[in-house]
Amino acid sequence: MRLAPLPVLSAGELEPIHQATLTWLETCGVEVLNRRSNSFRKDCGRSPQSDDQAAVLFSRSCVAPALAIAPRALEVFDWDGESIFVPGEGPAP
Repeated sequence: MRLAPLPVLSAGELEPIHQATLTWLETCGVEVLNRRSNSFRKDCGRSPQSDDQAAVLFSRSCVAPALAIAPRALEVFDWDGESIFVPGEGPAP
């Protein structure tokens, strides 16, 4: 028998976390170390001042479309490329 997932946080508890995260992305940004992300940086949010600067600020208008197309679940793989579990779908084998 499979039980329904037990929500850890309610929607009302998640919303302030979501809003605080959006504020953090806009004001503090994140360090992006992958140079292949430069085209994404230019299309979305603000680019760093130079190629040597890794911190990128993301506007809310950039994050919303990305969240809309993000997968609902992420599969976790081991070092050999074998799928080991999907978080939220029960215990790892």
